[in-house]
Amino acid sequence: MHDGIIVLDSDNYIVDINSATESLLGIDPEVVVGLSATEVFNSCYVDRYRDVYEGSENIVVDIDGKQRVLNLRISPLQSHTGERRGRVVIIRDTTIEEEQRRRLKQQNDQLKRQNDHLEQFAVLFHTIFRAH
Repeated sequence: MHDGIIVLDSDNYIVDINSATESLLGIDPEVVVGLSATEVFNSCYVDRYRDVYEGSENIVVDIDGKQRVLNLRISPLQSHTGERRGRVVIIRDTTIEEEQRRRLKQQNDQLKRQNDHLEQFAVLFHTIFRAH
């Protein structure tokens, strides 16, 4: 799946979204273009990013009853004179990557515990046979 793109004007109205955003978030561009972001998206996220013109963060959202990890990258849109005209929000679904990272961390933690047990056994083994 490609990255979702949302273009917001300086008043936080949706100027455009791409087809990946439509697929990812299940929103129809013909319905949402022209609406305020607060009318379309969860208000806690709109409020949180209202004054953010540049940044990146992972958020966890519920889409169709499933938790998804989305990476949001926000970049400013500026005129040739540097005047802020809005923002571009790029959305990437990183759910699979985050799940793989979580599993890898669990496996690493388990291997560390097993290694600790082996080291303890080696010390015990060495102590027993050195005494004989």
